[in-house]
Amino acid sequence: MDRGDGVCKHLKNNLCEIYSERPIFCNVDAYYEKFLADKMTREEFYGMNYIFCDELKSLT
Repeated sequence: MDRGDGVCKHLKNNLCEIYSERPIFCNVDAYYEKFLADKMTREEFYGMNYIFCDELKSLT
């Protein structure tokens, strides 16, 4: 998914071009339920996700 610079190749003008068909690792809620619900709270995961999304946005 990386276009070579750490940014997803499907991110255009800060919008996902494949949003309705995005992989599970891009679907915050589905990913949390499947892999992390027994490891951390949803709020902790949202907080981490927010930080990393901001970092990705700064690369565009």
